[in-house]
Amino acid sequence: MRLLRLVIRLLVAVTVALFITAVFDPARGLASTQPGFSAQPRAVEHRPVGLPTLTGLRVGRHASFDRVVFQLDGPIPSYSVRYVPAVRLDGSGGPLQLRGGAFLEVVVRAPTHDDDGRPVLSPTRLRPDFPAVLEVNAPGSFEGQTTVGIGVASRVGFRVQELADPTRIVVDLAHPQKIDDGGLAAPRGLTMTPASGPVGTEVLVEGRGCGNLDQPVRLVFQNGGAGTVGAVDLGEFPVSEQDAFRATSVVIHAIMDPLQGVGGGPTRPGTYQFTTRPPACTATFTVTSGPVDTPDTPGTLPFTGSHTPLLLAAGGGLLVAGVGLLLLVRRQTNLAA
Repeated sequence: MRLLRLVIRLLVAVTVALFITAVFDPARGLASTQPGFSAQPRAVEHRPVGLPTLTGLRVGRHASFDRVVFQLDGPIPSYSVRYVPAVRLDGSGGPLQLRGGAFLEVVVRAPTHDDDGRPVLSPTRLRPDFPAVLEVNAPGSFEGQTTVGIGVASRVGFRVQELADPTRIVVDLAHPQKIDDGGLAAPRGLTMTPASGPVGTEVLVEGRGCGNLDQPVRLVFQNGGAGTVGAVDLGEFPVSEQDAFRATSVVIHAIMDPLQGVGGGPTRPGTYQFTTRPPACTATFTVTSGPVDTPDTPGTLPFTGSHTPLLLAAGGGLLVAGVGLLLLVRRQTNLAA
């Protein structure tokens, strides 16, 4: 009796695990892309803790973005970052004069003075004339909050981070796109030469604005919806001052590695992707034929597409089997009584 109950519990546990795996399909999540920079407004709310003040203002230039740092002497308060037609002064509502073709408004729920009204923020104005950031101006605070204006060369994407030790709010602004000799903005994304071919094809992969900017780009070759489920790590490639990288002689591998324990095996004809990590740029490559020494024998093809229907069917079968065993045991117990 105890043995049967143990078997039933194991069947239920395995069923639950299969359902969870079906819902969180690992092969589905890898192909997603989310660029790190955006021009959309950002607002972050934090529960008030203490009375932090804005004590420091710094700027820095990186390979492909400019950084503005707001340092505080306490926990990070609520804040917002957005593009506006004109940055307005706290209290008076008058326009803040800034250099640039676009204006970013940063509102921090912290003052620039202490409890006695003495200013603690230094400096309050910077003019670095960087590729993206031309000017930063924090003229003062009003009723416990500070509005800072950032003059930007043009409307570019930005990202916001929160850092500790010391407490900082960091705003990174991407450099404007480079202009080529024809007066056109250099394209951002991945390009491949060629874009299709059999296993063993050498591919030239070039990208611009695809990585974590001042860090190397990691390139991955993975399933793109039709082909062998899996992925191949192609390694890291340095990013130039022009926010570009170049991967030469990349070979389409004959074997795909399993993706989080799923798939793997010979690279079959189908649609695949080159993608960067962190996910930023993706381009499609079509494999026209697989390895010559691995014939397409029925039953040997790795599963492609979503694993959800198969996992749900297996889980349902196990659950039905467990319920059947439980009913059988109860019936035998009733007959014996």
